[in-house]
Amino acid sequence: EKDGTVTNSERRISRQRAVLPPPGDARPDWWLIAEVARRLGFGHAFTWRHPAEIFDEHARLSGAAAAAFGRHFDIAGLAGLSRQQYDALEPVQWPVPAGSRDGTARVVPSQRLIALHHRPPVERPMQPGELVLNTGRLRDQWHTMTR
Repeated sequence: EKDGTVTNSERRISRQRAVLPPPGDARPDWWLIAEVARRLGFGHAFTWRHPAEIFDEHARLSGAAAAAFGRHFDIAGLAGLSRQQYDALEPVQWPVPAGSRDGTARVVPSQRLIALHHRPPVERPMQPGELVLNTGRLRDQWHTMTR
Protein backbone atom coordinates (compact mmCIF):
# COMPACT_ATOMS: atom_id res chain seq x y z
CA GLU A 1 0.00 0.00 0.00
CA LYS A 2 1.14 3.50 -0.72
CA ASP A 3 1.95 5.96 2.02
CA GLY A 4 2.39 9.52 0.83
CA THR A 5 0.36 12.13 -1.01
CA VAL A 6 -1.70 12.29 -4.18
CA THR A 7 -2.87 15.35 -6.11
CA ASN A 8 -6.14 15.42 -8.00
CA SER A 9 -7.16 17.46 -11.05
CA GLU A 10 -8.27 20.45 -8.97
CA ARG A 11 -4.73 20.72 -7.50
CA ARG A 12 -5.79 19.30 -4.13
CA ILE A 13 -2.99 17.48 -2.32
CA SER A 14 -4.30 14.72 -0.04
CA ARG A 15 -2.42 12.56 2.41
CA GLN A 16 -2.67 8.81 1.74
CA ARG A 17 -1.96 6.53 4.64
CA ALA A 18 -1.17 2.84 4.41
CA VAL A 19 -3.57 0.68 6.37
CA LEU A 20 -1.18 -2.25 6.70
CA PRO A 21 2.61 -2.53 6.71
CA PRO A 22 4.22 -4.21 3.68
CA PRO A 23 4.09 -8.01 4.00
CA GLY A 24 7.25 -10.05 4.43
CA ASP A 25 10.25 -8.59 2.62
CA ALA A 26 8.16 -6.18 0.51
CA ARG A 27 9.34 -2.55 0.48
CA PRO A 28 7.68 0.73 -0.54
CA ASP A 29 8.28 2.11 -4.04
CA TRP A 30 10.33 5.03 -2.70
CA TRP A 31 12.66 2.61 -0.88
CA LEU A 32 13.27 0.74 -4.14
CA ILE A 33 14.22 3.97 -5.94
CA ALA A 34 16.59 4.92 -3.11
CA GLU A 35 18.15 1.46 -3.13
CA VAL A 36 18.78 1.55 -6.89
CA ALA A 37 20.34 5.01 -6.48
CA ARG A 38 22.54 3.73 -3.65
CA ARG A 39 23.76 0.80 -5.73
CA LEU A 40 24.55 3.16 -8.61
CA GLY A 41 26.62 5.35 -6.30
CA PHE A 42 24.07 8.12 -5.76
CA GLY A 43 22.85 7.10 -2.32
CA HIS A 44 23.92 10.45 -0.84
CA ALA A 45 21.08 12.12 -2.79
CA PHE A 46 18.42 9.58 -1.76
CA THR A 47 18.71 9.35 2.02
CA TRP A 48 14.99 9.24 2.77
CA ARG A 49 13.78 7.14 5.67
CA HIS A 50 10.09 8.10 5.52
CA PRO A 51 7.61 9.52 2.97
CA ALA A 52 7.55 12.77 4.99
CA GLU A 53 11.19 13.37 4.03
CA ILE A 54 10.39 12.91 0.34
CA PHE A 55 7.45 15.31 0.61
CA ASP A 56 9.67 17.87 2.36
CA GLU A 57 12.25 17.71 -0.43
CA HIS A 58 9.49 18.01 -3.05
CA ALA A 59 7.99 21.03 -1.25
CA ARG A 60 11.35 22.81 -0.95
CA LEU A 61 12.24 22.21 -4.60
CA SER A 62 8.81 23.35 -5.80
CA GLY A 63 9.39 26.77 -4.26
CA ALA A 64 12.77 27.10 -5.93
CA ALA A 65 11.34 26.09 -9.33
CA ALA A 66 8.37 28.44 -8.94
CA ALA A 67 10.72 31.34 -8.19
CA ALA A 68 13.21 30.50 -10.94
CA PHE A 69 10.76 29.72 -13.72
CA GLY A 70 7.57 31.59 -12.73
CA ARG A 71 5.57 28.39 -12.18
CA HIS A 72 2.23 28.23 -10.40
CA PHE A 73 3.12 24.95 -8.72
CA ASP A 74 4.58 25.95 -5.37
CA ILE A 75 4.11 24.06 -2.12
CA ALA A 76 7.09 25.62 -0.32
CA GLY A 77 4.73 26.58 2.52
CA LEU A 78 4.46 22.87 3.33
CA ALA A 79 8.24 22.42 3.63
CA GLY A 80 9.55 21.80 7.11
CA LEU A 81 6.50 19.97 8.43
CA SER A 82 7.23 17.76 11.42
CA ARG A 83 6.44 14.06 11.04
CA GLN A 84 3.30 14.62 13.13
CA GLN A 85 2.20 17.59 10.98
CA TYR A 86 2.81 15.57 7.82
CA ASP A 87 0.83 12.61 9.17
CA ALA A 88 -2.07 14.95 10.07
CA LEU A 89 -1.93 16.88 6.76
CA GLU A 90 -5.41 17.86 5.62
CA PRO A 91 -6.25 18.24 1.91
CA VAL A 92 -4.97 21.55 0.53
CA GLN A 93 -4.93 23.14 -2.93
CA TRP A 94 -1.64 24.39 -4.31
CA PRO A 95 -0.06 26.86 -4.63
CA VAL A 96 0.93 27.06 -0.96
CA PRO A 97 3.72 29.65 -1.05
CA ALA A 98 6.47 29.93 1.56
CA GLY A 99 5.27 31.51 4.78
CA SER A 100 1.75 30.10 4.39
CA ARG A 101 0.06 26.80 5.15
CA ASP A 102 -3.16 27.83 3.41
CA GLY A 103 -3.85 26.73 -0.12
CA THR A 104 -5.12 28.75 -3.06
CA ALA A 105 -8.59 27.90 -4.33
CA ARG A 106 -8.27 29.74 -7.65
CA VAL A 107 -5.00 30.30 -9.47
CA VAL A 108 -6.43 32.63 -12.12
CA PRO A 109 -9.63 34.06 -10.59
CA SER A 110 -10.40 36.35 -13.54
CA GLN A 111 -10.81 33.40 -15.92
CA ARG A 112 -14.01 31.48 -16.53
CA LEU A 113 -15.06 28.29 -18.25
CA ILE A 114 -16.17 28.74 -21.83
CA ALA A 115 -18.58 26.01 -22.88
CA LEU A 116 -18.08 24.61 -26.36
CA HIS A 117 -20.78 23.50 -28.75
CA HIS A 118 -21.12 19.77 -29.31
CA ARG A 119 -19.58 18.36 -32.47
CA PRO A 120 -20.28 14.80 -33.54
CA PRO A 121 -17.33 12.38 -33.52
CA VAL A 122 -15.12 12.23 -36.60
CA GLU A 123 -15.15 8.43 -36.61
CA ARG A 124 -18.36 6.46 -36.78
CA PRO A 125 -19.59 4.80 -33.57
CA MET A 126 -18.79 1.13 -33.03
CA GLN A 127 -20.81 -1.46 -34.83
CA PRO A 128 -21.85 -4.77 -33.24
CA GLY A 129 -18.85 -7.10 -33.08
CA GLU A 130 -16.22 -4.34 -33.22
CA LEU A 131 -13.71 -3.92 -30.41
CA VAL A 132 -12.20 -0.83 -28.84
CA LEU A 133 -8.79 -1.53 -27.33
CA ASN A 134 -7.24 0.57 -24.59
CA THR A 135 -4.38 0.24 -22.13
CA GLY A 136 -6.60 -1.08 -19.37
CA ARG A 137 -5.55 1.68 -16.99
CA LEU A 138 -7.63 2.52 -14.00
CA ARG A 139 -7.45 5.68 -11.91
CA ASP A 140 -4.13 5.74 -9.97
CA GLN A 141 -3.19 2.28 -11.17
CA TRP A 142 -0.50 1.95 -13.80
CA HIS A 143 3.26 1.62 -14.22
CA THR A 144 3.96 -0.64 -11.21
CA MET A 145 0.25 -1.61 -11.11
CA THR A 146 -0.02 -0.38 -7.53
CA ARG A 147 -2.58 1.96 -6.17
